[in-house]
Amino acid sequence: MAWTGDLHGDWLVRRRIVDHRARSHYVFEGQAHITPTQFRETGVMRANGSTMAATRSYQLLRRQAVLLVLHEDGTPFFSLDLDHGGAIQHRCGEDTYLGRFLRRDAGCWAESWRVQGPRKRYRSLTLYRRLLP
Repeated sequence: MAWTGDLHGDWLVRRRIVDHRARSHYVFEGQAHITPTQFRETGVMRANGSTMAATRSYQLLRRQAVLLVLHEDGTPFFSLDLDHGGAIQHRCGEDTYLGRFLRRDAGCWAESWRVQGPRKRYRSLTLYRRLLP
């Protein structure tokens, strides 16, 4: 299924992160708001009996069938082929981020990451479900 402008709007978000180095896991629950130029998540992260506020934001630029995802400061993070989705590879210093975007239907999609480097080794899986107006 093609990734088109129907990603815009509000989404329920649930993310599970397994940190293999720290031998712990984290759960994020919140909402994402996606516009043509911005992706923003807000919610809470639970880990080891603690709960804390958590956010993440990216700038978005569309170039025909490619969505460029930039960090808040404008530096590139990754690009996504909107016609096919699929696999992403990103290097950040000595760390390698392998991502995958899977689209079930217009109301549900998932994002997974495997991150490895000298100081990082974790996996995350995020499920997005559209919030109905």
